[in-house]
Amino acid sequence: MKPLRLVILLQLISIASAINLIAQGDSVRSTKLIVGIDFIRFNRNWIYYSADLQPTDGSNYAFDLIPSIFLKLPVKKHSFRFKYEFFKKPYTFETNSIDTYRQIDGDLIEHRISVGFEKYLNENKLRVFYFIDCGVTFSNFKGLYSYNNIDYTMFSDLFNIKGVTLFIQPGFGVIYKLSERLDLNLESALWFGEGYDKDDNHDINPGLRFIPRPISLLGLSYKFIK
Repeated sequence: MKPLRLVILLQLISIASAINLIAQGDSVRSTKLIVGIDFIRFNRNWIYYSADLQPTDGSNYAFDLIPSIFLKLPVKKHSFRFKYEFFKKPYTFETNSIDTYRQIDGDLIEHRISVGFEKYLNENKLRVFYFIDCGVTFSNFKGLYSYNNIDYTMFSDLFNIKGVTLFIQPGFGVIYKLSERLDLNLESALWFGEGYDKDDNHDINPGLRFIPRPISLLGLSYKFIK
């Protein structure tokens, strides 16, 4: 009987040890890297028109459906962030008053690179966090600038503005867990920038720039777990 009891005891010890090792394995499993694609953004128009220039279609906000990529490196309840955004769109703006008339018709291309930091406020299936990004934008806006002079004669000039903008972007976000590795991401932010432009002979772009972004990111992310 004693050998049987010993065998049973050893089996119970082995089972308990196995359960303990599995629990420890689950506890140390952590996300090593997060890679995501941002499919949709909804922002105020990205061209930095001045107060007297308005879009001819009357729309101050527009959806951006060009995919962008982002990476996150989680560290406990924080993550370091990296994102690359590409934007391309035609724009037409005009102002019409008793004294002056101006019209801008061009195409804008932007490459935007940002790095940042986010902090999670909870650990639920729906995770809430706040973040702050900073970065640089490389832009090229070219097209036709039309205006009238004092005797109402119309003139037109071609423009090709190349610029760099330094920016900061604070915001809030939520992450909904779809599976162990797949998440749905939604963010909203405010974008503040200081632009430095070359060949802006008609002062089309203001120096200080502000863009509300009700949806600054809506996309999916995949977690690499170690």
